[in-house]
Amino acid sequence: MNQSPEYEELRRQAFAHPDPIDLCCSNPGDVGLGPHRLLPQAMATNYRPDARGRIEARRAIAKDRHALLGSEDVLLTASTSEAYFFLLLALCDPGDTILVPAPSYPLFGQLAQLASVQIQNYRLAYDGAWYIDQASLPSAAEILETRIRLIMAVSPNNPSGNVLKLDELAALRSLGLPLIVDEVFRLYARGHDLGADPLLSSDEGPLTVVLDGLSKRGLSPGLKLAWLIARGPRSKELWDRLEWVSDSFLSAGSLVQASLPHLLEHESALRRPALDRIDANLTLLSQTLQGSALTLLSSDGGWSAMLRYPNTCSEHERWQRACQQGLWLHPGHLFDLEQENIFIVSLLTPSAEFRRGIERLLLL
Repeated sequence: MNQSPEYEELRRQAFAHPDPIDLCCSNPGDVGLGPHRLLPQAMATNYRPDARGRIEARRAIAKDRHALLGSEDVLLTASTSEAYFFLLLALCDPGDTILVPAPSYPLFGQLAQLASVQIQNYRLAYDGAWYIDQASLPSAAEILETRIRLIMAVSPNNPSGNVLKLDELAALRSLGLPLIVDEVFRLYARGHDLGADPLLSSDEGPLTVVLDGLSKRGLSPGLKLAWLIARGPRSKELWDRLEWVSDSFLSAGSLVQASLPHLLEHESALRRPALDRIDANLTLLSQTLQGSALTLLSSDGGWSAMLRYPNTCSEHERWQRACQQGLWLHPGHLFDLEQENIFIVSLLTPSAEFRRGIERLLLL
């Protein structure tokens, strides 16, 4: 994601330290995780372009996600970012508005700018656990006035980690707008609570789209493959538009599409080392922070942890201090958090480095 010159300067300062510690890395390949050994058998394949993607890959996704799905419900893209962009092109006109959670990943702002649409936020609140503040959802009159065309949700959310609950899913659906649910962290939900399934009863509510991909599920951002699944009213109209958009790019690589059934078959084994590292780092955090001024915020899933400092100085001042001490981490304002002095760290960080980083954080 594009960042400000100050962000880049602080990052440079952090990594110029004699002993830098990166607590933000979320690329599995950079921290010793990933599927490298599983690919050779799929490297020889014929190119068969299809606007929705290779049918063998779409069948594998449908079978993996939901018993009622078929290949006709799936479209392959090169990334979830591209899937979002295709959906914005298919469902919005320039000047329309989309409803997006805050806090959430800054990518939404960039994609909205590329598609010439506006963003309106609905609020995620924290009272010991994250939840959707349903009072922040727009009224029917506001939806018409501001030309809101769709709702986005992320479950588990990045970076807060909250999953959609049944009442929250019902509240979003009650607005009558197409609902897009990003599920890239779904299989990293903790306590086996995957949250409400947006595909259940999707034929009875507004148009529902879920997104997923290899970046998180297969620990393989470099393989560049994601997918969207669409069900419900207006799905025929959406598919007609999506196929037209996708056929203009055909950006999903044929080799990785051919590899997908094999990768899905083995993904639980691929994911196990990442889950073990996440659990180990969370245990380390809960033990190390006891009796300290730092608080670990509750989370239902994902790869991130959110740490809150007391407001003894500004968030910006503490971030500068961390970078000067060779610590690279993300402040909450990058994700539109309302609260001050919340910092986000990656739970994929190798455990020895993570321990050193947290010990250094306690001294800030």
